[in-house]
Amino acid sequence: MRDAFDTLTNEMERKGNTKLISHGKDFTYQEAAKALKATNNFKATEYIVSVAKEINGKLTELVKNVTPPKLTRSMKDVIEISSNYLAQDAEFNKKKGTAFQKLKDAMKNKGNNIMYSRGPINRTYAQAAQQLERAKGLETDHDDPNLSQEIHAKMTELVQGQIPENMKKEMEETVDMSSKYLSQKVVDDNERGPAFDYIVKTLNKHGDQPFTDIFPLTTRSATGHILQTAPELWNAKPDPATVDKIKVALHNAVDPNTPNQMVEDVKRVIEQSANYLSAFVRDRGSAMDLLLDMMKKKPTKVFSTRNNYTLNYGQAAQDIQEAPDLVTHLHIKDIADEGKANLMKDIQNETPAALQEPMAALVKDVSKYLSQMVALRSGIAGDRYPKHLLASMKKTMGSKPLYKYKSFGQSYGEAADVLQHEGPAFTPESLLQPGSMQQSAPVQQPGSVQQPGSVQQPGSVQQPAPVQQPGSVQQPAPVQQPGSKQQPASPASAQQPASAQQPASIQQPAPASNVVQQPLSESKTAFALSQGVSINEIHPTKSTKELGHEIASEMKRTLPKQIAPNVAEGLEDTIEKAATQLAKHATGQGKALEHLTGLMKTKGNETLATLQGYNQTYTDAAKRLEYAPTLDNEKVDKIAYEAVKAKLTNLTKNKPADEKSSKFLAAPPPETNAEKKKVLADLLAVKKDQILDQEGPYKMTYQEGGQELMHAPAGASKAHNEQKEKEMLQKIESVLPNKNMAAAFEEPIREGAVHLANIVTGRGQAMEVLQDSLKKEKDKRFLDVGDFKKNHGEVAEMLKNAPNLQGAKASPVLLENVEYKLDVLSKQVPADKPLANQHMKDTTQLAAQYIASKATAESGLGAQELAELHKAGFNDEAKAASAAQRRAAQEKFVKLEGVDGKIYTPGDFPHTPAGVTVGPDGRLYGPDGKLYFPTGN
Repeated sequence: MRDAFDTLTNEMERKGNTKLISHGKDFTYQEAAKALKATNNFKATEYIVSVAKEINGKLTELVKNVTPPKLTRSMKDVIEISSNYLAQDAEFNKKKGTAFQKLKDAMKNKGNNIMYSRGPINRTYAQAAQQLERAKGLETDHDDPNLSQEIHAKMTELVQGQIPENMKKEMEETVDMSSKYLSQKVVDDNERGPAFDYIVKTLNKHGDQPFTDIFPLTTRSATGHILQTAPELWNAKPDPATVDKIKVALHNAVDPNTPNQMVEDVKRVIEQSANYLSAFVRDRGSAMDLLLDMMKKKPTKVFSTRNNYTLNYGQAAQDIQEAPDLVTHLHIKDIADEGKANLMKDIQNETPAALQEPMAALVKDVSKYLSQMVALRSGIAGDRYPKHLLASMKKTMGSKPLYKYKSFGQSYGEAADVLQHEGPAFTPESLLQPGSMQQSAPVQQPGSVQQPGSVQQPGSVQQPAPVQQPGSVQQPAPVQQPGSKQQPASPASAQQPASAQQPASIQQPAPASNVVQQPLSESKTAFALSQGVSINEIHPTKSTKELGHEIASEMKRTLPKQIAPNVAEGLEDTIEKAATQLAKHATGQGKALEHLTGLMKTKGNETLATLQGYNQTYTDAAKRLEYAPTLDNEKVDKIAYEAVKAKLTNLTKNKPADEKSSKFLAAPPPETNAEKKKVLADLLAVKKDQILDQEGPYKMTYQEGGQELMHAPAGASKAHNEQKEKEMLQKIESVLPNKNMAAAFEEPIREGAVHLANIVTGRGQAMEVLQDSLKKEKDKRFLDVGDFKKNHGEVAEMLKNAPNLQGAKASPVLLENVEYKLDVLSKQVPADKPLANQHMKDTTQLAAQYIASKATAESGLGAQELAELHKAGFNDEAKAASAAQRRAAQEKFVKLEGVDGKIYTPGDFPHTPAGVTVGPDGRLYGPDGKLYFPTGN
């Protein structure tokens, strides 16, 4: 990819000041090359597709005759990525013409003179000019009108008498946009700032973690997205029915990681954020109800049209209702803008005054979400779009582990970076003849009518369809989507009733896994090698194939929780290809890391360096590498890093040591309690499967205890069982390599001891309930797969006799099935087990993981065979139940009913009465100690 990028930018620089594109203003090849080299993030969503296509056509033509055969495949990807990014850059800068440059220069000439002030914020003319220069577009929707007028007057005075007559109108528009932008920036800086950014970053880092049971604030990533896209926080009127619960959830998510110097600022911003989120939940439900009702009454009205696909309101409403949430992963700006304009025109007059602002925000989010559907179904966003969409969805899962091969593991977030930045995945149909990098024209939908004006976007270059290559698989034309305009292909199809239409999905080529398994001929192998494809890509090893199936199964298990089921099904081929690419990356990294840790262990107890605040031996460091779920590390001690890298390089016979391994080991001495808990977790993990503590049938290992300790809430006072807390504290202190560390680690050790003591007690009680429940249905078949055949009673015995619940690797296919069966198991919690309910969910997940791991090992089936079970409907019942739960939560959100059956309207919500408090689990409890619901039940 790097060589292709260099070839492309070199050719662009040779074109110098030749115009590449005109979009608001002219952009040259030289400017475009500079923009590509300056960025470290090529993610693009805010662009016009027709502009990207025009750039793509010109760049393809530019390098057609200079691209070596081995770079052909990579060049096609580089051009698509670069074209989208440059189209976005053009969109951001389209209003920054000659008048903008004159205004900016005039402001810079005023230097450090104060231009405007609001609260603690003072901006000089030079600072304001820099903000305008760096602005990603000048669009606004929540500026301060008074401040905007003040800045407008200063700007007008600044350029008075310096503007030629033919530029006055352009300057007036520029001053208007720029003053509003700077005003909105002050609003955002006052409300947000470092504390707000920290909260959003922390929520996203642990994005897969549950947040509340209030829809749509169900996960941390969804909550982070809602806060990040909030127009403003200050003026929200909180809903007393939910604000306390949301506040507790924010503190639970954020406090364990908060640096001491930020505590007060974070507390203040959490207060504002909770107010906003509670108002958001209250108002959005009513707005959503109105919007969906309007769309269903006008099902044939058009949201957007691209290529031969039209999304109408009827299908769009269905897509919205099937979506787990409206988190946008990779929207397309021009599609979203078109849809937003259409929806606002039709809903504005039907929206009461109290809901105008919530409705505007909802329509904006809905339009961005639906733009993804149009982009996928029409193919308008290019060949890489499904892969980039998948990567963006994986990114929201944050630090959740995706896979581990030997000692090398990656989180969903890290894997997303691999997919976004590495070259194209190899499949025979991806082979191109040298020089043929044309972007294929959108595939004509069967029997569909070409939409007026959709053949070619304004200003775009029509790309020829690619020539079919020897050995490649012809991609079938997509199935017509519901909601698109369709003309019957034959009299027979015209007689087909509407109800027989296929549900909306994305038609994909034959699965990549099936293609790769067919060996290439000698000539095709030689051709693939000439295009820079490695022999491991052409003929992957058995372990690579197995790992690929495991990764694909895991992604298919989690993906439906992030996007509508019909879209998830349509992305299955993209998942297969992505999993294969990740597996090839993992096998190489895994073998290298295994070799490195093996060499490190030969050095035994020799000191490697002072790391994390204490002396670590080579063996200590090797174990840290082996036991870590991933090698992701935010902070690096540069001095320690250089020392570790030098020693490891010497160890590997002067072959440069892996960057990630060295950076992971070179974490600086911990400062925050969260960082100290990470150190404690590493120290506990060294004792791996030894038992840390036990309660009833539940046994916690040291490694499991380390993982749980990192989630210990801040400020924990005392455990349910104080004797167990004292014992746990002593066990944690016993793993400290330096007893002088105890004083510095006092607070995280105490919080960890309280947390672990409560977990062990709670899980012990929950495990007893779970085993008793299984025994009550002992003769009922639990799981029958391959050679693993167990009834409920046998599974109960398996759990009872387990040395611990840290089993071997579990197939995601079997894990989903077992989780569902344990979830629906009837469980009765006796009064003498008060913590069982609170810990039932995590205990059930641990039990499911152990059962599934045993089934995986004993079934005799490989990862590919288990993946085929999934395709055959093995988990259909589990998926249907999960979808039903989601729909129930969403329906409750859209139509909030009171005890009298009436729909609540804004301002008429029940308020939390006196005596209702938030419990340690984040739920509301009444004065009688029972769960309290805002509806009064």
